[in-house]
Amino acid sequence: MLRTVVLLALAIPISKIVQKRSPKEDLHENTPTTFTSTSEKRDGAVIRALVAAEETYLNLSPKMNALSKGLLDLRLPGPTADAESVFSTTVTTVDLDLTPAATPNGTSTFESHPWPMAALSKQTDRVDLWRPMLDEISFFEHAKVEIISGDHPDGNMLRYEAKGGFEALARMKSDQWRSFEGRMELTWEHTRTDDGAAGGWQITGWKTTEMHWRASPRRLFVEALDTAMHESQEASMLRRSLHYEATVKHYRDGAKQLPHPYFAPISANQKEGIAVADVNGDGFDDIYITMRLGKNMLLVNQGDGTFLEQAASFKLDLPGHTPCALFADFDNDGDQDVILGRSLLKTSYLENRQGVFYQHPIPKFMPMAALSMSAADYNMDGLLDVYICTYRPAAPAGASPAGGVAQSKDGDFDWPDEFFDINLAREYRRRVSEHRKRKGGTVLDQLGPPNVLLVNRGGGRFEPAPENDTVGIWRNSMQATWGDYNRDGRPDLYIANDWGLDVLFRNDGSGGFTDVTTQAGVTAYGYAMGASWGDYDNDGQDDLYVSNMYSEPGRRITKQIPGLEKMFIESAAGNWLYHQVANGKFEQVAGLMPPSMTVMKAGWSWGGCFADFDNDSFLDLYVLNGYFTAPKEHSSGLDLESNLWRTMVRTDENLSRPSFRFSPEWKRTSAPDSHGPMIDARLAGVERQGDKVFVHSLNGNERNRYFANHAGRSFSDISALSGLDNPADSRGFAILDYDRDGWQDIALVNANQPLFNLYHNEMGTTGLSGGVIAIRFVGGNRQASPSKGFGCRDGYGARIVVDLGNEKITREHRCGDGWSTQNSPTMMVGIGSHTNVVSLTVKWPSGRTTTTQGVPEGTLLTVYENPEDSPTNDPVERTTYRVKASERRMAPINREVFPIAAVDSSAKPGARLRVYTTFSTSNQPYKENLPRLRHIRAELGPEGVDIIAVPIDDTDDNQKLADYNREYRPSTRLIGIAVSQRAGAAAAFTKVFGAEPPLPSSVITDSSGHVLATQPGVPGISALRKMLRRDP
Repeated sequence: MLRTVVLLALAIPISKIVQKRSPKEDLHENTPTTFTSTSEKRDGAVIRALVAAEETYLNLSPKMNALSKGLLDLRLPGPTADAESVFSTTVTTVDLDLTPAATPNGTSTFESHPWPMAALSKQTDRVDLWRPMLDEISFFEHAKVEIISGDHPDGNMLRYEAKGGFEALARMKSDQWRSFEGRMELTWEHTRTDDGAAGGWQITGWKTTEMHWRASPRRLFVEALDTAMHESQEASMLRRSLHYEATVKHYRDGAKQLPHPYFAPISANQKEGIAVADVNGDGFDDIYITMRLGKNMLLVNQGDGTFLEQAASFKLDLPGHTPCALFADFDNDGDQDVILGRSLLKTSYLENRQGVFYQHPIPKFMPMAALSMSAADYNMDGLLDVYICTYRPAAPAGASPAGGVAQSKDGDFDWPDEFFDINLAREYRRRVSEHRKRKGGTVLDQLGPPNVLLVNRGGGRFEPAPENDTVGIWRNSMQATWGDYNRDGRPDLYIANDWGLDVLFRNDGSGGFTDVTTQAGVTAYGYAMGASWGDYDNDGQDDLYVSNMYSEPGRRITKQIPGLEKMFIESAAGNWLYHQVANGKFEQVAGLMPPSMTVMKAGWSWGGCFADFDNDSFLDLYVLNGYFTAPKEHSSGLDLESNLWRTMVRTDENLSRPSFRFSPEWKRTSAPDSHGPMIDARLAGVERQGDKVFVHSLNGNERNRYFANHAGRSFSDISALSGLDNPADSRGFAILDYDRDGWQDIALVNANQPLFNLYHNEMGTTGLSGGVIAIRFVGGNRQASPSKGFGCRDGYGARIVVDLGNEKITREHRCGDGWSTQNSPTMMVGIGSHTNVVSLTVKWPSGRTTTTQGVPEGTLLTVYENPEDSPTNDPVERTTYRVKASERRMAPINREVFPIAAVDSSAKPGARLRVYTTFSTSNQPYKENLPRLRHIRAELGPEGVDIIAVPIDDTDDNQKLADYNREYRPSTRLIGIAVSQRAGAAAAFTKVFGAEPPLPSSVITDSSGHVLATQPGVPGISALRKMLRRDP
C-alpha cells in the first residue's frame, strides 16, 4: 500500500536538528568499515537494543490503549474482543488483595494509602484483574494503563519485559472520590501461528507491584464555564477553537486553503494567551483571551459570578496572532492600559482613554515573534518597564515561494527576512554562523531572535533600554520573570530559555545587570518553558520553580547511550525547584521520591506557577502539560515522542564516531549496508494510507499537574483529585478569584479544544478552614513622567510581610508572573485557621513602608504608598472582601430536545438516561461493540439506562433487520424509523454533533429527551454513571 509521509511543522527548529554532516562525518558514512573493536561492538549492541525496545514499545501502545478503554467499563480486560485478546490464554498474575488496608485514624488530608498485594501468584485462563478495587468503583472519570519502560531480555525478540503504570480517578460507590496510582511488571510474548512462526504480542505475565490511593469528599475544582456565562452560546463560543478546526481541515485537505500564509498546526509562538485585569475599574477581575486565529475576547465580570463577552465595547476585539497581553497603568493615570505581544505582527501599545483602548503608533523597534512579557520598574523611576521574550517562528504548513513565504536553499523557512529589518536579519545570520562554528549543531545550544527590554519614558512612549546589550539575549526564550530574590529593593530577572541554558541577571542599579547564573547555582539544564518565584517554605526568601520536560521516552533513551552529553540526560529529567539557602545562592531540591520535593515529575511542562489555592499560607504549584495531541478526527492512537528523542540525540558531537550510526533520512529505515545498525530518525507526524489520513501525537493527552504543599516540608501530587488535571494541550493559565468567595480560581487556555476552561475553587465546601486577606496596591506616582520619590501606580515590586504570630508570610507583587499569562492584580494571602492578622507591612520599591495591625480574616486592604492619594488620607483602607453568596448567581443551562427522543413512542417511562446510537446492519464497528452493549445493559439497565439503536441506513429493510436480530441477538432496543425517514434521522445526529459523526455515534438524553452529551462510538459505563450522578 502506498504510504506518503508528511512532516509535522514542529515548534522544534527542524533545520537545527537535521544538520549536514561535516566532511569527517561524511567519510564515516561512505567509507566501508569493519566493526571489530570492543567499542564498535558495544555501540552496535546499544543501537540494536534501543531501536528494538522502542519499536516494540510503539507497537504495544494500541494494546495498552485498549486496556485503558476497557477500564472505563470497570473491567480489566474490557468486554470487547480487542481488549480480551491482549492477554494470552494462560497468564501468571499477581493481583490486588481482596480488601484494602484500613485507613489509619488521624491521617492528613490527601495522604497516600497503599492497597496490599496478593501474597501469591497464580495462573489463570480467564483474566479478571483488580476486581476488589473495581467492585468498589461506581465510575472512572478517567483511567490509563501504559508502558513506562521495557526491553528484550538477552536480545530475545520474542519476549518483552516491561514496567507499567496506572493512573485513574474514580467516584466510589461510597460517594467518595479516589485517585489511584499503580505499578506493574508485564511479560509479553509473541504467539505462535500454526506453522510455528511468530504471531502477535500477548501478555503472559502481569504482576501488580504497587497500588496507592488518595481520597477526597469531592473534587477541589469544578469546570464552571456553563454557569459563569450569561449566554449559553458564549460558553460554546469560548470552547470553540478556530485553530483546531483549521488544523483538522489542513490534515484532511493539505495546503490548499490555509487560514494565512504562516499557518502552522504546531507552534510555540503562535498560540493563545490569557490576562486577568480589572479593565473597567469596578473591583472585579475580567479575563482577556488573546487568539492566534479569530478575534481576541474580553470577558467582563458582572460582579455576581458571571461574565459577558464585551471586547468590542472596549475596542479590544483585535484580530489574532497575539500570544500574550499585559495590562498595567503604564501612564500612571489611574486606569489599565495594555501591551499586546504579537507573533506575526509588531508588538503594540494601547492606551485606555475613558474605557476605550486606542493603539499608539507602532515604532519600528517593536518586535515580532513575541511569546511572553513581564513588567517591572527596573530603573526605579516610577514608570513600569517591559521585558519581551521572543521565539523563532515555526515553519508554515504551506511554506513555498508561491505562498509568499521566503525559502532558503535547503527548503527551510527563511524567517529572518520575514520578521526582521535588513540590518537585524544580517546580524542574526552573523551570530548564528559564529555560534555554529563554536557549538556545532546541537539542540542543546541554539540562538533565536533577540529579546527586548523596553524602558518606559512616560506618556505612552517606550524605547529599547540601554541595558539590552546585556539582557537582550539572542535565544528562544519562553518566559522572563522579575523578582527581587536578593531583597536589595531592585527587581532581578530570570529568563527561561528553550534550546539553551537559562540566565539569572542581578539588577545592580546604575551598574546595569550582571549574569549571576553560575554564582547563584541555577545551572541545571532543561528545555525551559516557564519559571515562577515564590517562597514555598515561608522562610522569607524567594525560591524558584522552573518548568522543563519530564519524559519517560527521553529518560529511557538518553540513559542507554554511552558517552552522551550529560545535558541531554538533564533535559529529560523534569522540572527544577531551586531553594534559596543563603547569600543569594540556590540549591536544586526537586526529585522523584522523598525527602526531595516531589515536583520534578510533571510532564512536558508549560509555565508552572506558585499560588496558595487552599489558603493554608503555603504556596502550592499548578503546572500545565502536553505538547501535541492528534485531532480525534484523524488520530492514529500512536505517540511518537520516542522518535523525537532519537532525533535530538543525533546532534550530539560526542556521538560523531563511525560506529554510532544514524539514519540520514526522515523516515523509518533499515541500514542500507552491512556496516552496523542505525538509529532511525522518523519524526513524521502525518501518514497517508490511500485516502485516509492518520495523525500521530507528540507527547499528547498529558494531564496538568497540581502539587499540594504540606507546610513547606513536602509536596503531594493530587492532580486527579484537584479537578485541574485537564488532558488538553494547555498553553496558559491565570489565577483569579472571579466570584470573590475567598478561594482562588483558574482560567485556562488550550492549544486544541476546548479553547477555554474556567475552574471554580470548591475547597471551601470540603471542610478546609482556609482564611484569607486580599490586598490591592496603589503606588504614589500619579504622573506620566519619572519620579524618584514614588513607585509606579500599580505598585508592582512591593513586598509584603504578614505576621500571624507563629509564622510570617512574605510575598511580592509582580506583573506577568506566568508563561504568556497575567494573574489577578489583587494579591490573595491565605492565613489558614487564623482569624486575625497581627500585622501587615508593605515595603515599596521606593524604600517607603506602610504598616497596619489587627487585620480580621476576610478583609480587603487597599494600601497607598502616598497617604494623600487615599480618600480618607489613611494609607490603608479596609472593606469586606467576600461577596455574599446571596449576591452570586449561576447562569441557567439551556438544553435542546433531541428530535428522535421526541418521537420515541416506545421509550421506557422509568428511564433516567436514554442512549440513542446510530446503527446499520453492515457496520462492522457496531458489531464489534455488541459485547460491550450487552455488558452496559446488564450493569446499567437496573439503574435506569435505556439503550436504543437508531437505523439510519435506507437499505436496511425489515428482512435485513430481522436477519440481523436472529444472527447477533443485540441487547439494544431498536426504534422504528421508516426507510423514507432514515436520512432525516441521520441529519438529526449531524445537527447535534455539529458535523456528520462516524458510525456508530451516540446522543445521550435525560428522561425528557434533553441532550446531555454526544459521543462518537458507544459511551462506556463510566461515562453513563457519571451522568446518572450529575454532581461534582
